[in-house]
This record gives sequence, structure tokens and C-alpha cells, in this order.
Amino acid sequence: MDWLAQISSVLGAPAGGALLATAIYLGSARLEEQVRPEALRDIATFLKSAPKSYDVSLVAKSIVHLFGIIFGPRHLSWRCFWRSFLASGAVVLTIFLVIHHKHPEIMRTAHEATRKGASPAVLAFGEFVAFFILCVIPDYVSLGKGRLMLRRVQVCTTMPAIGFWILIDVILSYVISMTVYWGLSIAISAPNICYWLDGKYHCEPIRGPLMLLGTIVWVTLLMTGTMFRDIESFSTAQVFLFTFGVSTLLTSVWTLLIFVSASLIRLAVYLQPVLRFMRWLFDMDQHPIKVIGLVFASIIWMGSVVYYWI
Repeated sequence: MDWLAQISSVLGAPAGGALLATAIYLGSARLEEQVRPEALRDIATFLKSAPKSYDVSLVAKSIVHLFGIIFGPRHLSWRCFWRSFLASGAVVLTIFLVIHHKHPEIMRTAHEATRKGASPAVLAFGEFVAFFILCVIPDYVSLGKGRLMLRRVQVCTTMPAIGFWILIDVILSYVISMTVYWGLSIAISAPNICYWLDGKYHCEPIRGPLMLLGTIVWVTLLMTGTMFRDIESFSTAQVFLFTFGVSTLLTSVWTLLIFVSASLIRLAVYLQPVLRFMRWLFDMDQHPIKVIGLVFASIIWMGSVVYYWI
């Protein structure tokens, strides 16, 4: 995958951030074309009135409405599955590109396998199968859980209540991801539990549910800590597995987005002059989603510039 290194070296973080920001803005423009006129009016009304009348439940209902626009009203539908698949792919690709940009040596195992005669097509197919089983499926299941969590959150009226459901949402996302990953691992290695840790392959017999649960939590925490401290010791496949797990955890971003949005709007109450300028500068009545996309795109681009200089 030398093309990844070429993209990283040619574009750089600021240019890559600019491309991502442009994609976000164009995506928001495309999304706005699909939204019903009455929904646009509700979003515009919310953007204009939220700083004057702060209401946590109103924030939650707006996020839930946006979730329905993107993934559709029904979870068991081709539209929801396909968009969940695209979101999973975008998250995994983004995380992997960031890791590869900072640590290009993680591709060494893939290059070594290719030099030994392994077919790149076979390697890519194997990664896709792993991606579909360990990422797409748990992400889709976790997204369905997210729908249920959003229904709970939108009736909350206080920030602590929202924080409680966010915690439950994150824990369930972790449980779903680990159930799929460790379930397959144990099904293959039973009656033992096997794992890679510190560059060594370990196997030990399963001695009951408590031992199994403790080992899973302990190994997962150690591997996560090692990933952040010493990522160079991981193989390419292990890095992919890490990104698959992160992708499932990120399905909890919708409940977290409610908390963040509510916090920002509470802060916005104290920034009335800035908000009056935004309402004067942008046409929120006609293009509210474009305004949101423009704000997020600006944040992404500025973040990429800061990332580059750091």
C-alpha cells in the first residue's frame, strides 16, 4: 500500500483536512436537498431560537431527527445498512490513514507477506472479510442499539440524565464489539482462549466465566494501552483490528453529540453578539444544514492545520 504513503506525503495534513472539510460541506449541501421543507424550518427555528430558550430535550429531538434523515426511519432496511456500511468504511479508512501518516512502518508485515509471494488481492480480500465480520456487522448492531438510546435520551431534561445514558451507550458499544471479536476467537481456539500480547502468542485454558471475562477485559486494556504507547510493535492486521473496535465505539457518537450540542448551546447563551453576527452573515432560514456543515468543515480544516504544526 505505498499509495497511502504517497497520498500522505503529497497532500499533507492541511491539504487533507481541506479536502475532508470540502467533502463535509458538499455532503451537507447534498443532505439538505433530501430534507423535507418542514424539517428545514424546524432546524432553522432551532438554530435561531436555541440561544434564547435553552432546552435539552429540544436539542435531543433535533439530533434524533438528523439521525433519521441519514439512516432512515427503520433500522431493518437496506438504506440503513448501506449507510452504516459506508460510515464504518469512512471511519476505518480515516483512522488507518492517520495512523499510517504518523507510523508508516506499520505496513511492514503486509510488504513482507507480499515479498514472500502472497497475492495483494488475497491479502485485500482477507482484510475485507475481517472488516465485514468484525466491523460492519457489530457497527450495524450497535447502530440499532443507538436508535434505542436516542429514544431514551430525547425525553431527558437534564444534563446528568443525558450523561448517564451516554455511559450506558458506550458500555454497550464496547460489549457488542468485544462479543463479536472474542466470540469468534474463542470459537476457533476453544477450550482455550488465545491472544497476541507483547509480540507473543498466548493460550490458556478457560476455567469458568469469571476467568474468561477477567482475561478479556485485562488483555483488551493492555492491548489498547500498548497501541497508544508502542504502536510500532503491532502488525498491520492488529492495527486493522484496533480500528474495527474503535469504529464500533464511535456509533455512540450520536448520544455524545446531544451532550456536546447541549453544552455548546448553553455556552452560546453567553455569546449573543457572536450569534447575532452568524444570523446576519448566513441565511439560516433557507440553508440551515449548509450552515452547520460549513461550521463543522471550518473546525476540521483548522484542526488539521493545528495538527500539522504540532
